[in-house]
Amino acid sequence: MRHPTPILIHLKGNPGLAALIEVALLFIPAIPAYIWMWPNVSSLSLGAANVLTYLYVLVGTVWIGRRRWTWNELGVYFKGFSLTCACASVMLIGRLMIILSVEWQFKPPALTFWKLIGDILFYFCLVALVEELLFRGLVFLALDRWLGSRWAILGSSFGFMLWHIFGHGILIGITSFFIGLIFALIRSRSGGIT
Repeated sequence: MRHPTPILIHLKGNPGLAALIEVALLFIPAIPAYIWMWPNVSSLSLGAANVLTYLYVLVGTVWIGRRRWTWNELGVYFKGFSLTCACASVMLIGRLMIILSVEWQFKPPALTFWKLIGDILFYFCLVALVEELLFRGLVFLALDRWLGSRWAILGSSFGFMLWHIFGHGILIGITSFFIGLIFALIRSRSGGIT
């Protein structure tokens, strides 16, 4: 009979650390994606790749989180759902205004009804859900259980920053750190991501 190695014993006794290691493993496919896929895909393919990527992260996040914790522990409950939707609407409108102001230099940008509906569905139903569940749900809880609330707030914000640096650059990443910090503080006070 084999005895578990000390590292496995340590991981079994610490679900937060084990979950964080699994989250790191979840992102291994991102390495070839950043090197090869993202620079070589075009508009329609890019949209499909974004949707598939977010679905992959959603499934991985739920699988890692639900093996250890309940939905409530991960911060998913409907206590503040209407406030969450209101805040998300304000952020989406702000994002749309920024895009329109940057792209509307010489001619109006191509904004159609269906593009607006597609953006709302993509950003509300997929991006917001995945990023909140991953960073303010799973990563926050894992760090909180492993190292405490200060590390949970800072660590989840730092992870949110890295997520955006690799896709959008250093300035967006730094901005994302402060946005993540605000959301982590809200998560710390309210106990939920919704």
